[in-house]
Amino acid sequence: MIDHQLKQQYPSDVIRELETTLQEIGTIQPVWDEDCQEYSYSHALYPSIAAPGDTPAECIQTYHRLLARFLAERMQGNLAPHVQRMTSGRGGARPGSGRPAKEPTKMVRLPVDVVIWIKKRPRPCGANSQADGLEKNKARFIAIPLF
Repeated sequence: MIDHQLKQQYPSDVIRELETTLQEIGTIQPVWDEDCQEYSYSHALYPSIAAPGDTPAECIQTYHRLLARFLAERMQGNLAPHVQRMTSGRGGARPGSGRPAKEPTKMVRLPVDVVIWIKKRPRPCGANSQADGLEKNKARFIAIPLF
C-alpha cells in the first residue's frame, strides 16, 4: 500500500509506475542485518536501491519512498548511464536470437564388438564409404538394423 504522502509528492504517472513496480516485486520482506544492526531490503530488479530501517515497517516505507524517487528520475531521464544499464531489463535472451534449434538426437551406447561388426558391414548401394553412399542417395541418415 502506497503512503498518502507519496501520492501527494509525486505526479499520478509516477504513482501508477510505482504501483506496477510494486506488483512486479511482490511481497517486501526486510531482512535483519547483523553488521548494521538494522533491517534492510533490496530487490534484484532494482539493485541500486537499498532501504534501511529500524523496524520492518520503516524499512518498507523507506523502500517505497526511494523507489518512487528512482522511478521519477528515470521517467525524466536523469539516471546515470551505469544505473540505467543495471535496471533497463534489456539483457538476456531475446525471442528468435541465437542459433536455430537442431533436430533432437539420442546417443546410443553399444558394446565394442557390435560397433566393429556394424563397421564391417557393406555400405548401402554398394558405395565404398559411408560418405559416398550419402552423396549417391542424398540421404541424411543411414538406417542400420540393430537386432
